[in-house]
Amino acid sequence: MRVQQSIVPIVAIILVFTASSLWAQEGDVERRPQIGPMVHSIVHSWIEKEQPPGVIVVVRHHGETTFFPFGEADRGRGIRVTPDSIFELASVTKVFTTTSLAMELEEGRMRLESPLADYAPFLDRQGGDIKRVTLLHLATHTSSLPRVPEVRRLENEWNKRLIMEWAAHWRANEPPGSKYLYSNVAMGLLGYAIENVEQKPLGVVFHEQFLNALSMHHTFFEIPRNERHLVVQGYGHMGHPVEHSPIGGWPAGGRLSSSGRDMGEFLRANLGEREDLPKITKAMRIAQEPHFKVSDQLSLGLAWQRVKLQGELVIDKNGGLPGTSTYIGMLPERKVGVVVMANRGKCHATGVGRKLLFAIAGKEHLGEEEDEE
Repeated sequence: MRVQQSIVPIVAIILVFTASSLWAQEGDVERRPQIGPMVHSIVHSWIEKEQPPGVIVVVRHHGETTFFPFGEADRGRGIRVTPDSIFELASVTKVFTTTSLAMELEEGRMRLESPLADYAPFLDRQGGDIKRVTLLHLATHTSSLPRVPEVRRLENEWNKRLIMEWAAHWRANEPPGSKYLYSNVAMGLLGYAIENVEQKPLGVVFHEQFLNALSMHHTFFEIPRNERHLVVQGYGHMGHPVEHSPIGGWPAGGRLSSSGRDMGEFLRANLGEREDLPKITKAMRIAQEPHFKVSDQLSLGLAWQRVKLQGELVIDKNGGLPGTSTYIGMLPERKVGVVVMANRGKCHATGVGRKLLFAIAGKEHLGEEEDEE
């Protein structure tokens, strides 16, 4: 049962939609009016059910990016969501990490078939089963590494040294490369490997490789003090405020934060619509390519999911933390993309994201997907 404070009155929802529409018109972003009412209708129903205080939806269609902000970035202060509001990305971070990996591959500094230990000297000296794990295993969740370490330690107590020491003593339950097993720590180790190659913090690497070129200036692992006023307040699935999640020991697996405006640029480039940045768009295409078949309906790119639904190929990724629910998805053959970010946990962003994708493409989505996290 939801607590009373998490219930949004119908009148408030109507006001939110009215304000959001006015903002969009003032910002000249809803240039295709047939898209606006459809997005509002779908998101309205989802907000009524899931009760997120604030949401940003980004749509890429017909070569244009449209922003649909809904509700409040901070319910207690009455600050509304805008395209510049900064949300926690949660596991959508992973496709940033694999974009970076793909750029390293293209530059010849890393190889998918190489063992992780080649890029982490400590593991090469001290490791056991971890020496059998390759970068491809890490990027496709087939390393056999668990979602998080099986050690009783708070996530914010982990750091790079402790993760490496844990990985050195880890024992695989399945042969690496044989089975799909979603792992946050695997993606964290991949991030550390990239840092070791570049000899720079991962956030700096991202900015130098692609964030700066894409004008993504509000995407961070650690929020600068002068940008903190843009950070949304997160809320738990029962409606209570929760703190921004700590960096923890595997930030590459889920600790980036970003704005709707930045995510619009990331979406545009992933759809191959930045012809002026061929190295970046090629790396993104490599990350999206299939590398491991799970079933006839699902194969894995580098962190991306490739799902066959109702005759369409969907390439997407979702994420969730206590105070956020996120989704990025594309119908690549139709050049349609959607980002959904909500400042509340467990909002089932995958379902509404895919419903929006199919609606924009003129089809009804029949699925009722649960979020991966």
